[in-house]
Amino acid sequence: MEATTNSTPQAPSGEGRNLANIVYILYLVGFVTGLTALAGVVMAYMNRTTSDAVAANHFEHQIAIFWRGVIIMVINIVLYMLIGALSFMTLGIGAILYIVPLALGIYWFVWTLIRVIKGMNALGRGETFTPGSTPAITTASNPQPERQEPSL
Repeated sequence: MEATTNSTPQAPSGEGRNLANIVYILYLVGFVTGLTALAGVVMAYMNRTTSDAVAANHFEHQIAIFWRGVIIMVINIVLYMLIGALSFMTLGIGAILYIVPLALGIYWFVWTLIRVIKGMNALGRGETFTPGSTPAITTASNPQPERQEPSL
């Protein structure tokens, strides 16, 4: 008997795909509760080695989202404490610097939201998540033109 290999990317299995979607949803709910994101990362760690390649890619992506968020939140807490001490020492003048951790928090929120939405979209299409990739949107009525090299 000869074994055949399938070189085309396979869609995630039903269970792996469902679990990856649940983790994405837990991350979205985590914006409100916080603890659901922790439950989501535990689920991602538990399932990343037992899932197919596409679902495992999404679990790895979800773990990276979680740890980047933790790092940003630790930096934010340290900034708030330092700016609080500076504000106390300058009799409130340093309070204007509170805009820095606020901006960092907004950046984290938007970055995480975009990553979760892009990840859910890629998972829905059965594709792996690759950071920085945005699928081209084409329609039958508006195909993208072929790129031609200029002739010399």
